[in-house]
Amino acid sequence: MSLWEVDDRATCPLMTDYYTNLIVRKMTKNRSLEVVKKVVRETAGWSDSKYWAAFVLLDALDGGLTGIFWDGKKDIGPNFR
Repeated sequence: MSLWEVDDRATCPLMTDYYTNLIVRKMTKNRSLEVVKKVVRETAGWSDSKYWAAFVLLDALDGGLTGIFWDGKKDIGPNFR
């Protein structure tokens, strides 16, 4: 789910990589989202949070809520530890 409208040029590769990570690389939903958001964040021209921060998981059964709010350095989790 996205919390706001995101440019399709950023969303398309993000979602493609997200599902590739799930299906091919067998990552959990949380880990896959962490990875693709990091890749977008580190891509020239797409580092602004408006391109990657809108995406969140609603179904966190595969590992809890940990990892949804990830700042690239540490897991700050749903309680913003």
